[in-house]
Amino acid sequence: MLKNITKQKIFFLILGIIFFLYGSFVTLDWTLFFFDIAPVVQPEIPYTRIAKVSSAFLCATLAWITGIDGFNKSDTKKIRIVFISIAVGEIIFLLDIYIMGVIIFALTQILLIWRNGQGFRNYNQTETLKDRLRWGILLAAIISLITILIFIFIIYPNLVGSDLFVVIIIYAILVSISLWTGWMTFRIGFFSKKNALMISIGMICFYIADFLVGLNISLDPGTLRIITHYFTWVFYEPALLLLALSGYRWKEK
Repeated sequence: MLKNITKQKIFFLILGIIFFLYGSFVTLDWTLFFFDIAPVVQPEIPYTRIAKVSSAFLCATLAWITGIDGFNKSDTKKIRIVFISIAVGEIIFLLDIYIMGVIIFALTQILLIWRNGQGFRNYNQTETLKDRLRWGILLAAIISLITILIFIFIIYPNLVGSDLFVVIIIYAILVSISLWTGWMTFRIGFFSKKNALMISIGMICFYIADFLVGLNISLDPGTLRIITHYFTWVFYEPALLLLALSGYRWKEK
């Protein structure tokens, strides 16, 4: 994948640090939970918060160093822009500015739709209307049903009346479209199968993590809020890593 030896070493060093940080903050989070010593108001201890944000920026670094090893020049530019938005969003959430953080990540989802939807125009021109409707509508129906059920039974009861309610609804629509676009990469055929697989799994993880964030914001301090907070990063970090890696040009067997 990487022809430059120095770049290979940097790539695997960053990857190794990401895996170490992920393993350490997940272990510490759930150790605090199972021993019933997790802080209730702010479930993270300083190390885990620093480790999570650092790992997110390291994923952004992986996306930024693709260079000539990127999938193509256009995609490299787009994935870099996506991760700039993610990095800005992380800083804002780190400052606990939730409404602005949600708005920035809404922009991130729009950018992900823009990036992951490459080749969609050509797909519409080459695929038959029957095939486009069959796969597109079926996938949209499944994602819409899941999103609606989550909203009715989980998000709505906790967020109704909140200032964030309308923002979360808009965000839920965007992340659902983004998930749909991610999974349509298999049908569109612009990306290789390996890249499409990384994008689709990454977007599933992103989707789950984002709904956990929405639920977490709506909950009062307590055990359930601690659980949703910890599970968010269980899914969010793999989402970032897979999306960053999907920006590379991988060899097909």
